Amino acid sequence: MISQIQLGNYNQVLSFVRKLSENDKDKLFFTLRNDRLRNSLAKLRKSTKSISLTFEEITNEVETVRKARYADKS
Repeated sequence: MISQIQLGNYNQVLSFVRKLSENDKDKLFFTLRNDRLRNSLAKLRKSTKSISLTFEEITNEVETVRKARYADKS
């Protein structure tokens, strides 16, 4: 649940963003997107630390997927 303080801060930020130039909005968008991507990748790395795959297992899986994709195209 968003508190009044958080809502006020959000509205202030939104008001500020609306005043930015298109170029600055693009920069902000890409910065936010990259931050979010970095966070998502960090979570993914953390969640997969316990999974150990060999190069051979990865190669076999890739080959299986490739064969299936090429079979679908034929």
